[in-house]
Amino acid sequence: MNSPDSEPHERGLRCGRILTMHKDRPLLEDGMLLIRGERIAHAGSYRELKKTCSGPIEDMGPGTLAPGLINAHTHLELSHLKGRTVQGQGFAPWVRSLVQLLPEEVNQASLVGAVDELKECGTACAVDITGHSPERVYPLLRESGVDYLLCKEVLGFSPVKSLREVWPRSLDPDRDSRISLSGHALYSTHPGNLQLGKTWANGKKRPFPLHLAESPEEVELLTTGRGGLADLLRAALLPEDYVAPGISPVQYADQLGLLDKGTLAVHCVQVGDRDIRILNERRTSVCLCPRSNAAIGVGSAPCRAMREAGIPLCLGTDSLASNSDLDLWRELVFLLETEPDPISLEEAVGMVTVNPARILGRYPELGTLQPGARARTSLVPPEVVQRLA
Repeated sequence: MNSPDSEPHERGLRCGRILTMHKDRPLLEDGMLLIRGERIAHAGSYRELKKTCSGPIEDMGPGTLAPGLINAHTHLELSHLKGRTVQGQGFAPWVRSLVQLLPEEVNQASLVGAVDELKECGTACAVDITGHSPERVYPLLRESGVDYLLCKEVLGFSPVKSLREVWPRSLDPDRDSRISLSGHALYSTHPGNLQLGKTWANGKKRPFPLHLAESPEEVELLTTGRGGLADLLRAALLPEDYVAPGISPVQYADQLGLLDKGTLAVHCVQVGDRDIRILNERRTSVCLCPRSNAAIGVGSAPCRAMREAGIPLCLGTDSLASNSDLDLWRELVFLLETEPDPISLEEAVGMVTVNPARILGRYPELGTLQPGARARTSLVPPEVVQRLA
C-alpha cells in the first residue's frame, strides 16, 4: 500500500476554454483539468472539478488551451544552417547550397536552441529525421523533456544487404520503440533500400516518413530523367545507369509498395487527382510543411483537395535550413492565411495534435486532453482563434 507521500501530486489547470480533442466533449467552456502526477485524471468544467482538487489550481486566464503540439517533421541536425541556404530560387539551388554546407560539424548550441524553440511553443512531441548526426541528436532529445520519434534516414543508391549497415551504434531500435527508419526520397535512395526500410518499419509497427512529391524538379526527374535536380544529382548521387520510372512520385512510391497507413508522406506539394486518390486508398497520412515549401519556392500543397478526400493531414516545420523557426503555431497560421476554404478550430488544431498522435500510434496518450492522457498542454495563440472564429 502506498504511503501518502508516495501518492501522485494533484493539481488543477483552469482555462477559459479547453479544446480536449475528444469527440464526446471536444470543447469545455470555463474548463479545468485535474492532473495527478504526469497524467490527466479528469477533464470537465471548473465548477464541476474545483471542489475535488486537493492541490493548487493554476488559472491560465480567458484563452484557449489545447493539447501539447506534435511537430510531425523536423531535422534538428540542420539547425546550425539557419539563414545560410539559398532560398526562393527553387529546389535544385536550395539542395546545392545545402550539400555544400553539410560537411560542417553540427553545432551543439544550435541543437539546444532548436529544442528550446520546440518547448517554448508548447511542443509535446517531435518527429525528427537524422541522416548524419544521430549521436548528437538522440541524447539531446532523450534528456529534453520533449517526446519524440527519431528516424534514421536511409539515403543513397548503394544497395544494402542488411539494415545493420544503416543503424549507427548510438541507436538501438530494439530498446527504444521511439526509433524508426525513414526514406529520404525516391530520387535519392535505392528503391530496394526503401523497400527494406519500409518492411522493417511495418514489422515493428512504427511509422515510416518519406519525403514525397516536394518539388517540380522531383517530378521532372522521375518522369523524364531530366532537369536541374537530375543534373545536380547525376554528378554526385544518381548512378550512371539510372533510368527514370516515367511516372509521378506518388505512383512510383505506390508501385514500390511504400504507401500504406504506416507511411507519413512529407510535403506532397506536386500531387494531382490520381495521386490524391492513391494516397487516400492506401490510407497514407500527409505532413504539410507550407513555410518551408514557400521559402524554397516549390509551390503549395493542394490542402483543400486532400482534406476533401479525407486524407489525414498534419503539420511540420521542417528544418531551420528552410524555415525561420520551429513554432508549429506559426506554421498553422501560415497555412490558414493561404488556405481559401474555412477550417474549423477543431480541424485546424487536429493537424498539430490528434492527427499526428494517431499516425505515431500514440493516441490518446498524446494529442488529447482526456483522462489517461499525458498532461502536456499548449495555449492557442489569439491570432489562430480569431482567424477561425
